[in-house]
Amino acid sequence: MTPKRPSSPTALRRSTGRPNLVSGPIVAALLILLAPTAFADDSEEEGYSNYFEFQTGTSFVPNQTVSGNGSVGSIQLDEPGWHAGGAIGRRFTDMIRAEFAVSYREADVDQGGFASGSQADGKSSLTAIMINAYADFPMGPVTPWIGFGIGGGEYKVDVFQKTRGTFDLDDADAVFVYNAMVGASVPLTDVATLNFGYRYIAIAGEQDTKAVLAGPGSPSVDLDTEFDAHEAIIGVRFGF
Repeated sequence: MTPKRPSSPTALRRSTGRPNLVSGPIVAALLILLAPTAFADDSEEEGYSNYFEFQTGTSFVPNQTVSGNGSVGSIQLDEPGWHAGGAIGRRFTDMIRAEFAVSYREADVDQGGFASGSQADGKSSLTAIMINAYADFPMGPVTPWIGFGIGGGEYKVDVFQKTRGTFDLDDADAVFVYNAMVGASVPLTDVATLNFGYRYIAIAGEQDTKAVLAGPGSPSVDLDTEFDAHEAIIGVRFGF
């Protein structure tokens, strides 16, 4: 018989004392995207300087380390997850462009805890708000590109071990996020471009969380968790 999850007193969430890592990237992105319009030249070459893009794909999350309470354990994902998001950007030259991007990725947890093979249920997810910069290398119909970005977001992990009350981790925190991308794009129409590539995304360092490691009513303990993912990207970019 599957045990019921402990009631709310033992499912703890950190919600105070965190810096706002979201407003900074938003303000910086607006400055990057809007400032060049003040210096725009009416004789600008034909083409679209601004764009927006929709992306989706598969998110491969490797086993994540959990450390604390004098032990080191892991959170293991059941199968590849997924991601989706969008971006609005501006091209400054034939090679350089920058964007403000928002994305979300999620994967199901299969095992979790300090004992190997401990069956668990739950999810691990990351919402990211990023400022990305790219270098494009036009080569005829195909344009390879590389990119890098930084930003902030929310990392959330919710893991409940099926062995009654032995490991219950439920936490959401503001985090610093970075990503690196590589890929290529192919024009579909005069305004639409097919985009595909690879992205590595991670939170900086380990994240402080809390968990209940015993039955209902037991005190919580401090843990450190991590998150990173390897993602396959496919998207469509529209110029305007």
